[in-house]
Amino acid sequence: ILLKAAKKTSSQEHSMDNTLSNLRTIEKSLEKSLLQADYVGRSMEVATQTMNQIYDII
Repeated sequence: ILLKAAKKTSSQEHSMDNTLSNLRTIEKSLEKSLLQADYVGRSMEVATQTMNQIYDII
């Protein structure tokens, strides 16, 4: 019975390690997505400023 419990605990620890690893991967992916969204947002601001300058000239 103790051996079964030890094996089950070991299996659960391994599962938790995998889960934590997956969460870290998701976190990195989300950070990357946020950086990309920030870049797109700044690009849109620059595009808007450029369009406004063109309208001012016209």
